[in-house]
Amino acid sequence: MEKRDGLNGFRHGRLRLHTLHHFVLAAAVMPAVVLFCIGGAQPAYGDTDMAQYNGRVVSGITLQFPPGVKTMGISELIKTRKGSPFSMSDADNSLRLLYSTGQCSDVQLGVEPSSGTTIRLVYICKPVIDVSKIMFYGVEAASKKELEHSVALQPETHFYSELLAVVKDRVLQFYNDRGFMTTRVTVTSEQTSYNTVELSVHVEEGQPASIKEITITGDPEISTPVLIDAMGIAPGDRVVKNTVDNSVGLLELFYHARGYWQAEIQKPQLVYADNFHGAYVTIHIIAGPRYVMEFSGAPHF
Repeated sequence: MEKRDGLNGFRHGRLRLHTLHHFVLAAAVMPAVVLFCIGGAQPAYGDTDMAQYNGRVVSGITLQFPPGVKTMGISELIKTRKGSPFSMSDADNSLRLLYSTGQCSDVQLGVEPSSGTTIRLVYICKPVIDVSKIMFYGVEAASKKELEHSVALQPETHFYSELLAVVKDRVLQFYNDRGFMTTRVTVTSEQTSYNTVELSVHVEEGQPASIKEITITGDPEISTPVLIDAMGIAPGDRVVKNTVDNSVGLLELFYHARGYWQAEIQKPQLVYADNFHGAYVTIHIIAGPRYVMEFSGAPHF
């Protein structure tokens, strides 16, 4: 088998590509090039152009790998042999075996018709691309360390197209939890070498929401001003999700200390207003019976 180390030199106008990519079922049609993807264990062939090569004699097989791929033993994973008839089933098994080595982010099969009834096969291993760096821009209300922790990318995280959306969602969640409900996030990638990319996260923080009013509903038995003092939050404070949620625990301690051992305190409800710049907090409390402990008997221990 012939091996090519680069990713260039193919006459794409004559190729038909059968592709295994992250096990996602899809099909994309480009000028003179048809991409086929397989989803899960069941192959799905959606184009008659590829099927027309079944049974044609394979005149040659080329393996094309990026630098750094260990190619020893790779040729044994190719089930179709030179001089044998082409089989979609064998090609599918070969793609899966190549992908299972963990050295390719994607494996493609190019079928190049040659003279007569023969064809040439080209197996293309695309490099595994790692995220080498993530940079944040426009950040003022948080530290880089906090954002890196929220994004939670491990060293040498493999890059895939959906990762941009994952990073965006995590950064947005970080800001939303801190009361920034109008924050906008854009994530882009730039390939810095054949197997590394850098991510850039651009943030428009906007203004955080503040608590406009706290309402206690139900049968709290204790006045609202006293309860607000015990909650750890107050009107005018910025809406921080953890702080608002933790107010339930503080209220439980407050009630237990006063003998309300069966007090029921529901999770705070947040309703945003003023284009998400203000929020109303509502907490439902049922105090229940109050227990008083009295000692009688021996006055001395």
